[in-house]
Amino acid sequence: MRRLRSVAIVAVLGIATLVLWSSIYTVSEVEQAIITQFGEPVGVGPWQGDWPDDDRYDPTLLREGDRRNVVDSYRYWRRDAVVRDLDERRHDFHVAIENFQHDHNIGTVVRTANAFAARAVHIVGRRRWNRRGAMVTDRYQHLEHHPDVESLLKYAAAEDLAIVAVDNMAYTAEKLRAAVKAAKGAGKPVSLIVNTNGQFRTVSIDYHGGLRYPHLERTSTGEAGLDRLIAAK
Repeated sequence: MRRLRSVAIVAVLGIATLVLWSSIYTVSEVEQAIITQFGEPVGVGPWQGDWPDDDRYDPTLLREGDRRNVVDSYRYWRRDAVVRDLDERRHDFHVAIENFQHDHNIGTVVRTANAFAARAVHIVGRRRWNRRGAMVTDRYQHLEHHPDVESLLKYAAAEDLAIVAVDNMAYTAEKLRAAVKAAKGAGKPVSLIVNTNGQFRTVSIDYHGGLRYPHLERTSTGEAGLDRLIAAK
C-alpha cells in the first residue's frame, strides 16, 4: 500500500448533496492506476526556486512534489483551498441517488457530478458505500446523507426547492402519489421538476418502496397519556 495526499474534482445530484474530504488517502494497487500514466508518474516534482507567498499552497507538496489527480491549476494547493475555489465555480444544481441495495454506481454518480461541478450530491439510505468508483473525487465534492426519501424532501423544502412537476406533468399531490406507486418494483425513477429562485431543474428520485404511512404503535400495556388525551369527552 502507498500513502499520499489526494485531491480531485467532482459533482453529482441524485437524491442528496454534500462533500467529505480528509488529509491522507491510502492507495491500493488497483487505485495506483490513477497515479501513473503510460508508465510514468503523473503530476510534478518538488517546487523549483523560491516558494510562493500564498497560503493556498501546501508546504509538504512544495517540498515533496504533487502527484495527486488534479488539474495543473491546483498543483501544490492545499485540499481545503481547492474546495473553496471549486465552491466559487459550482453550478446551482444537486444530484441525488438512493443507496438501498447495490452501491457500485454511487461512486460513478459522484465522479460525474464532480465533473459537472454540481453544488452537492445527496445519498439516500445506507450511509456506507463503495468509494472506489469516485476515484477520490468525493474528497472535493459536497456530499449529504439522508436516511430516507422523506428526509430528502424535508431538506428540499427547507432549502426552498419547490416541486412544480412530477414525471414532466404539472404537480398535484395525487399525481405525486400515482408516480410513487408506479415506481414501486420498477426500474424507472420518479422525475421531479423543481423551481429554485426562478431556475427550473430536474431531480430524479430513484425510490421504489411505494407509498408509506407512518403511524404510532403502542409499546407498553395499560393506559397512557395519549389515551387520556384522545378519549371522548
